[in-house]
Amino acid sequence: MSSAPHDSQMLLHTMDGTTAVIASASAERLRAVAAYDEGKFWQKDGATSMTSWLAARYGLGRGTAREWVRVAHALRGLPRIARAYARGEISWDQLQPLTKFASPETDEYWAR
Repeated sequence: MSSAPHDSQMLLHTMDGTTAVIASASAERLRAVAAYDEGKFWQKDGATSMTSWLAARYGLGRGTAREWVRVAHALRGLPRIARAYARGEISWDQLQPLTKFASPETDEYWAR
């Protein structure tokens, strides 16, 4: 029984650490998605949109791919929210609706 708290602390540390790594990687991926879409690089593969290209390349559902593109572009105008997401201070589930109503004027407020 004495090892249970230690084990739970290690597990908590693992979950916290991997969540931070995932958030950082996801933020980097979203920056790349926006840039790749802006350059329309998906066209050279014969895709009709970034959404369809993402869906085909990564096996995503169209809704998921569409949301990656929408959020990626929204974050370009929301640098503080983007940084908070990259640091793991905002989850993906919080980020999605936030990028629907946050604006450059309210970026700082919502990044808190």
